[in-house]
Amino acid sequence: MDTPLALVKVRQFLQLLTLTVGRPTFDVDQDLDDTLKKMLPLIQVIENEMISNTNTVLAPSPGSHNEVWRPVRNRVLTLIGLLESEEDRRKILGPRGPRLDAARLHPWVWDPAARAWDDGHRRGAIQAAATNLDQQLKAKLNRFDLSETDLAGQAFSFEPPREGKPRLRMPGHHRESPEFRSRQLGLLHFAQGCMEGIRNISTHVTNEPDEQAALEQLAALSVLARWIDEAEIETCPPVSPQPS
Repeated sequence: MDTPLALVKVRQFLQLLTLTVGRPTFDVDQDLDDTLKKMLPLIQVIENEMISNTNTVLAPSPGSHNEVWRPVRNRVLTLIGLLESEEDRRKILGPRGPRLDAARLHPWVWDPAARAWDDGHRRGAIQAAATNLDQQLKAKLNRFDLSETDLAGQAFSFEPPREGKPRLRMPGHHRESPEFRSRQLGLLHFAQGCMEGIRNISTHVTNEPDEQAALEQLAALSVLARWIDEAEIETCPPVSPQPS
């Protein structure tokens, strides 16, 4: 975020807010009121960026009592304080870094996990996501005779496809290139690792992982889901009929 520009915008908003102090709704100039309401969404976005856990919409108080904009003004003052101290905060706390949006994980992972996660069942969320990912891999390869680690090994095996045993290959690399081998080997080990170290563990243990650890496991499953989704199916070429 451009903190200096954000500070300019919030200060401009505060200057307009000061014109409403002590005035009832009916006495606030309509153009001023409209301008404040137009600026509110931007101020809300800046506040959300600075205060990630706020769930309160930034809006004037309803009714016709005096100073309906005062609650907004109080929050804007807090926001200005945060923006003004941003440089000091960075020095004290270090970089904030990116934040992971769970809702933007691959839908094969987040859709089955969301309800359990919202109910506080993090292990159940991981298990649901990993189980669904296993089902998606089965469906893509039409391999319902295998599951989990064995299925992942068959899917990304370096062996050529055989009848009833298709493989998954990432697009964009020649089959004989070092890039293809590196990518395929990474897929093979990563897929098996996710099934053994995430799916199986979430199924057989009973303790709840902490939120950060659980989110990291869902993120790992999301990476695997995107790779499986992106991979191309390589099948065994049909056998030509022998001349009689």
